[in-house]
Amino acid sequence: MQGPLARTGVRGSDRPVRWAIVSETISQIPQEAERCKARGSRWAALLLVLAVAAAYANSFDGVMLLDDRYIEKTPALGEPGLWTEIRRSSRPLVDLSFAINKAIGGLEPFGYHVFNLLVHLAATLALFGVVRRSLVAPEVSGEGIPAEGGCERGFSHQQTAIAFAIAVLWAMHPLQTQSVTYISQRAESMMGLFYLLTLYGVARAAGGQAAHAWSIAAVVACAMGMLSKPVMVTAPVMAVLYDRAFWAESWRQVFRRRWRLHVGLAATWMVLVLTGVVRGLASTNGGEVGFGVATATPLQYLFTQFEVIRHYLRLAMWPSGLCLDHQWPVAQTFAEVAGASMFVMALVVLTVIACIRRPADGFVGVLFFGVLLPTSSFVPIKDVIFEHRMYLSLASVAAVAVLGGGWLVRRIVGDAARSRQIGAAIVIVVALALGVRTHLRNRDYASAGRMWAGIVARYPQSARALNNLGAAYLDDGKLEEAERHYRRAVAAAPTMYEARYNLGHVLMLLGRGDEAIEHLSIAATNAEVYPNAMLDLGTIFASKGRLDSAISCFHEAIRAQPENADAHFNMGLALKARGDLAAARREFEAVLRIRPGDEEARRQIANSE
Repeated sequence: MQGPLARTGVRGSDRPVRWAIVSETISQIPQEAERCKARGSRWAALLLVLAVAAAYANSFDGVMLLDDRYIEKTPALGEPGLWTEIRRSSRPLVDLSFAINKAIGGLEPFGYHVFNLLVHLAATLALFGVVRRSLVAPEVSGEGIPAEGGCERGFSHQQTAIAFAIAVLWAMHPLQTQSVTYISQRAESMMGLFYLLTLYGVARAAGGQAAHAWSIAAVVACAMGMLSKPVMVTAPVMAVLYDRAFWAESWRQVFRRRWRLHVGLAATWMVLVLTGVVRGLASTNGGEVGFGVATATPLQYLFTQFEVIRHYLRLAMWPSGLCLDHQWPVAQTFAEVAGASMFVMALVVLTVIACIRRPADGFVGVLFFGVLLPTSSFVPIKDVIFEHRMYLSLASVAAVAVLGGGWLVRRIVGDAARSRQIGAAIVIVVALALGVRTHLRNRDYASAGRMWAGIVARYPQSARALNNLGAAYLDDGKLEEAERHYRRAVAAAPTMYEARYNLGHVLMLLGRGDEAIEHLSIAATNAEVYPNAMLDLGTIFASKGRLDSAISCFHEAIRAQPENADAHFNMGLALKARGDLAAARREFEAVLRIRPGDEEARRQIANSE
């Protein structure tokens, strides 16, 4: 009797120990799952950075193009006038970044490209984080099912892979080169970064842990986005829609739990008031943005955007024919864009239906149209199309491609494990193809001549492209080619004073002064090119011995642009030729004040004694 009783007693005493081990093992499964996901996300983030850096490895060779000349006018950090310039800017944070770049490396493009790429990498990681968080939001994921080894099966197990796929296709797409390799449009990528950080802050605040700190972070990110580019105006609205779609069961729950966060986000609209953006939109005195734009009425601009949006989507699906500077015709009537309007409106209707049936799915379309709304609605902008405006909206296209493509593969293949393998292979192939195309597109940014030649080939009557191609030839010393393209620019746009001045300038360099005077005199009627036109006119008059006319022109150039060292120097030469050595000396001294290292001015002072 003792043996069996003893054996029974041992089994009874061992049972609590076994259950304790099982209970402890079960309790560790969520922790182990979190560790698995954290390790996976870190490796995915590292791979994202490496892939994007490889695609943009040749972007550092890019030259300054088009609006990049604005950087020349921005004072460097520490120079007089910087804070005045920033206070009156509609994108002060971007201008501050230019000032820092300029203080570090002057106008050498390398540092500017490094900064742009870092912003794009940060935005890529922010998108990865937003998508990854969104995929496990209450309104999307459902409960995960524990699996062997502590990781989870089901939708939440795929969150890192799906987020990686969306982020890598978005970041590697050649459509993004205009926001990354084109220096000036760091404004778009910085705005996109802060837009994504705002949504990420909302997601973390909704998650419950450190909600107050993440709410503050979201508001700060939103304000910084407003300081980067006014397109950020839709971010507070997108944030509350995102909150409702992914993190709340009702609107009441959104505002009951996080009303302070959304009030804070809405308060960042005051940034646009303080920076003068709202006043500029309402102005009717001309300009490049707002209801004073002369190139299109609000209705014409709206009609045009139907075709523009369809073009954006075509480039997103097949990135062939990228163009830095489109010469897009303005639609005069609705009939001209009827087909495109039906296509875009169908997408809008599908977005509305998706929002009603499943808000999380509908938010993908809402984000696409919401980001484009400030530039693709009825508020006219002088340039009706720029590809960089798709920077953030492209994330919606990438999300539809990955999620829709994944669903299609599962329907065709059937087996879940094999579907994931095929889906991963497709993503790798597409990402590699996009990366190669991005690498090739970056080559165009390495040469102004190559870039503008491509644009002229597409738009032979584009005066701006012809003028800039002429400038590229002039920089290369090809004066005859420069003259030919400047003439074509003047023929395409006779009132383009910059092209008039450039043509007069190159004719002067070719020694055809009489012909140059005609074009320079016309250019001198425009305030923007007036100082340079007067300088060239004075130079021509001086070469002909007409010293009084030359001095008069140099005086006007200096009056309009007191820090123009060349005007002071030429004035000094003309005064010296007329025998007024004291006045000439003062002009050469002014040159040294502006350009302390000018040895020729120093030599002229010595010869004037």
